[in-house]
Amino acid sequence: MRFRAFAAWAVAVLVLGLAGCGSAAPTEGSGGADQGQDFHVTVPTPYGDVELTERPERIVVLSLDYLEATLALDLTPVGAPTGVPLGDWVTERIDTTDTDIFAFSSPSNGEVPMEKIAALDPDLILGSVYAVTQENFDELSKIAPTLTHADDADETVAGAWEDITRQVGTATGTSDKADQVIAEVHQKITEAQEAAPNSQGTKAIFAGVAAQGIAVTQGDAHSGMRLLQALGLEQTDVGSGQEGYGGGRVMLSTEEIGQLDKADLLIIGAIDPAAAEQLFKNELYTSLDIVKEDHVLVLGALGAWSFNTPIALNVPYLIDQLQPLMEGVG
Repeated sequence: MRFRAFAAWAVAVLVLGLAGCGSAAPTEGSGGADQGQDFHVTVPTPYGDVELTERPERIVVLSLDYLEATLALDLTPVGAPTGVPLGDWVTERIDTTDTDIFAFSSPSNGEVPMEKIAALDPDLILGSVYAVTQENFDELSKIAPTLTHADDADETVAGAWEDITRQVGTATGTSDKADQVIAEVHQKITEAQEAAPNSQGTKAIFAGVAAQGIAVTQGDAHSGMRLLQALGLEQTDVGSGQEGYGGGRVMLSTEEIGQLDKADLLIIGAIDPAAAEQLFKNELYTSLDIVKEDHVLVLGALGAWSFNTPIALNVPYLIDQLQPLMEGVG
């Protein structure tokens, strides 16, 4: 599948990876997860339901989205991957220099260091579908109950942030905290809409720029696009481009840069700084009306990763980045 190639590239380059949508909600046993006694929850995953009969105390996360989700719920994992982009919202909550916690490289394409994870003696393992695959799920589950999350769309690795937050909350007995965190982010979204009324209904494009070309995100399946929709923006149809690229993305060649002018707001993910620099010097790009009108936001690797996989902790950061762009509309 061509998306697997893109996912591997995204992990390698920006060390990858919105409201609603996603798999069925976790169900709690009698008494509720937060009571701490008679803990019993069943959590659905793409590979089957997972049953937890004890509240986890030693959590290992295999991907940055689940690291942020656990930290958002005031949980500190005993194991987490290295080599991933970390924002201030992460580094202020956990000592990222602690090699006892950050003990293994970020997995990609299901290549998980089983021995290192087992040595951490986890009682819960969390990881996105690019880390927890159908092939390694059973092996990971022998170490500890393992959870992952995928949207209904088969070809996107980005899960809905509310669903991930609720999933971790249910699995760890912190559902009340999860509800609080979600409500706070929803309030931030509402405030952003109210501060930029003229932006409501305007068309936006998110384009990741790398050596392979310009990857424009399309479709409701992508969590970043769902975040823009939650903010009152609409996605822009740029046509088929190079069809079959997968992952809800359309590739544009250099000659197709003019398609970006279909939007009112342009968000550039500078995944490859050198490729982005070349784009910014291209006359076809500098002649775009959207560029001349300064309706462009450029995100670095951290911002691009955050947009591709919005999580409760990074959504406020994304909104802060988007706010001036939204307020600058007509």
